This record gives sequence, structure tokens and C-alpha cells, in this order.
Amino acid sequence: MIIIYKGKGRWVVVAFVISFFTVLLNQNNLPTGNQYFAPVILFSAALLNLIFTHLFVKNEVELTDDEFQTILMQQKERFPKRKYGKLTLKFIRISLSNYSSLFFVRNKNWTSIFLILAIILFVLFSIFPS
Repeated sequence: MIIIYKGKGRWVVVAFVISFFTVLLNQNNLPTGNQYFAPVILFSAALLNLIFTHLFVKNEVELTDDEFQTILMQQKERFPKRKYGKLTLKFIRISLSNYSSLFFVRNKNWTSIFLILAIILFVLFSIFPS
């Protein structure tokens, strides 16, 4: 499997792997056994990712519009015959941005994704117990 990360995006994978092995080793201590295995992994991954984001990714600054326009003008001077569509401009902005990401999703957004998935799985496993 190919993991696409940028900057410190690998910390999201590290948070998920650490939470997976921590919950796997402490599986017998869970009060309900295997029923809430996945929600506990996702919730602990969200907590670890929140900690890693505050420790390692807190000072990242987004690319300003002026900086982007300057870079775009340089590209247009370098390649005068090239046409830039809206989608191309979005891809250029993504490739030039300096924030950390995993699969093009910022690190701080992964915390919310893990937490929402954990809540959804917790509700589903509570409604439909195995």
C-alpha cells in the first residue's frame, strides 16, 4: 500500500499504529471485549493525533494569496504558452502549500475524522450488538 504524506503527515499513521497495538495488547482489559475494539482504536488514534498535532505541527503557516500569485506569475513568465484552468490552479496550490498532510488531508483534520468514525462505530455497535 502506498502512503502519500507531506511534511509531518506520517505522524497520523504513527498515531493510528500506536493506538492499534496499545488496544490490541490491552484487549482483555476492555469491559465489553471485542465489541468496541474499532471505536476504541479510532478514539485513541484521535487523541494521539491531537497530541502529535499540537506538539509537532502547531507552527505551520498557509500559503498566502500574494505568495501564490507571485509564484503563478513566475510560472506564466517561464511557460508563456501554457493555459492554467481552475483545477490546475488548485493542484498547484496543493503542491506548493507547506502544511503537513496524509492523503492530501491536513493532520489536524484527521483528528476530527478519527473521532467522527469512532462515534459512528460506537453508536452502530451499541444499536446492533454482536
